[in-house]
Amino acid sequence: MYKKKYWFIFCFFLFQFFYPQQQEIERINFLLQRSDEYALKDDLKSMQLAKKASSIAERTGNSLKIAETYLYMAKCLEHLNSHKESLDYIEKGLRLKATVNNDLLKAAFKEIKAANYRVLGLEDQELQEYFEIINLLSKKENLNSKLSFSRTLNSKLLFSRTNARIANFYLDKKNYDEATQFINNSIRIHETFNHQNNWDGISDIYLVKGYIYLGDKKEDSAYIYFNKAYNILEKENQCKYQTFYAIAEYYLTKKEYQKALDCFIKSLDEMKKFKVVDILSSSDINKQISETYRIIGDKEKEKIYLEEYYKEEKKFRESKKVNIQAVVNSILNEKNEDLKYNKQQNYWIIFSIIAFAFVIFALFYFKYYKSKEKQVKENKIHIQEKESEIIEKNKYTIELEQKLQVSLEEVIEEAKKSSPVFFEKFQSLYPDFQHRLLDINSSLTPGELILLAYVYLNFSSKEIADYTFRSFRTIQTRKYTLRKKLGLQTNEDLYIWLKSVC
Repeated sequence: MYKKKYWFIFCFFLFQFFYPQQQEIERINFLLQRSDEYALKDDLKSMQLAKKASSIAERTGNSLKIAETYLYMAKCLEHLNSHKESLDYIEKGLRLKATVNNDLLKAAFKEIKAANYRVLGLEDQELQEYFEIINLLSKKENLNSKLSFSRTLNSKLLFSRTNARIANFYLDKKNYDEATQFINNSIRIHETFNHQNNWDGISDIYLVKGYIYLGDKKEDSAYIYFNKAYNILEKENQCKYQTFYAIAEYYLTKKEYQKALDCFIKSLDEMKKFKVVDILSSSDINKQISETYRIIGDKEKEKIYLEEYYKEEKKFRESKKVNIQAVVNSILNEKNEDLKYNKQQNYWIIFSIIAFAFVIFALFYFKYYKSKEKQVKENKIHIQEKESEIIEKNKYTIELEQKLQVSLEEVIEEAKKSSPVFFEKFQSLYPDFQHRLLDINSSLTPGELILLAYVYLNFSSKEIADYTFRSFRTIQTRKYTLRKKLGLQTNEDLYIWLKSVC
C-alpha cells in the first residue's frame, strides 16, 4: 500500500519536473527564431535573444540545446566583431557531448571559427578550418545529415557553402584555376537538391563564379553567372543590390560607363527598397558612382556622389563612437531571465522539490543514522582530496607562470612564423602596447594591432610581407592607413613614434 503511494508521488514529481522542462525547450526555440529575425539587421538585439536562450539551455542541461544556443552566440558575436568572445563560445561548443558525437554540428562551429579567422587576417588557419569541414562532411554517414533547428545546417548546403568559400579564398589570391575547381564543386553539389528556401546560397555561389570569370578576363562568362544570380533573386523578390553591383563592375571592365552607372544606382535603390543598413557598402557604391562620373567628365555629378560618400563615411565613423564592446559585455554578463516567466517556473520547481523531499524522507529516514558515520568518513576523505587538488593546482599555476615568462627572442621567432600566438606573447612582453594604442584610436582592429606589433619589433615592410604571406604593396597601403588613423604627420617615422608612445 505504501509502495503504491510512494510510486504515485514519485511519478507525479517526474511529471512536474519534465513538463516545465519541455516549456523551457519551447521557449529556447522561440528565442532563437527571434534571434534569426534580427540577424544582420540588429545584431545586438539578435545576440541578446540568443543569450537569453543560452541561459535557459544551460539551466536545462540539454547538451544539444546548449550547443545550438552557443552556435547562435558565436555567430552573433562574430557579426559584432567580438572575435575573442565568439571563439570562446566555439571552443565551449566543440567540447559539448552533443557536438563531439555529431560531425555536422562540429562542422557548423568550424564554419564560424573560419569566419573569425578571416576577419583577424589568419588566412592559413581560415583555410585549414575549411578543409577540416570538407573532411568531416565527406564521410559516407554525413553525406545527407541535417539538424532540425536550422535550414542552413544541412550537410550538402554546408559542404557546398564551404567549397564556395575556398573558391573565394583562391579568388582573392588570383589563383583562378583553384578557385574554378572549388566553385564548380559548390555549384554541382548545390544543384542536386531543391532550391526552395535556399535561393540566397545559390545566388551567392553564382556571384563568386562570376567574379572568378571577371578576374580571369572572361567577361562574357562572368555576365552569364551574374545574370543567373539576378534571375534567382528576382524570382524570389529578394534584394539584389550585390548583384547590381557585380553587373556594374562587369560594365566597367567593358568601359560601358553609362550602363555601369545605371547598375550602381539600381544597387543603391535596392538597398533603400529593402531597408538594407550597410553603411560600408552604400559608401563604396557612392564612391564608385563618383569615380565613374569622373571618368566620363561629369564634374557636377561626380561632386554630388563624392559628397554622399563623405557623408556615409562620416556616419560610419560616428557610429563607431558607440562603445559596441561595452554593450556586448553588458549583454553577456546580465541575468537574462524574464522575471515573470521565472516566477511561474519557480512555483513549479518549489512544489516539485517539496514533493520529492517528502518521498525521500519517507523512504530513507530509518537509514539516516546508520549512514551518518559513513558520510562523515567520506567527507573527511573528500576534504583531503580537495586539499591535495588545491596543492596540485598551486603547483600547476606556478609552472604555468614560469612558462609564461616570454623572451624577446621567442616573440620574434613567433612573428617570423606568423604564429597565431605571436600577438598573445607580444602582449605578455609589452602589456601596455594595446591599451595605449586603443586610447589613441579605439577603432583599431586586431589585424591592425598585429601589424603595428611587427613595426614595433623593427621589421621592414618586405619582411612583414614575407612573414604574413601578403604583398609588399598591401603592407605599405595598410601602413599608410594606420598612419592616418594614428594622426601621424608626414615627416614622422612610424617606428620611432611607436617606441615613444608604447
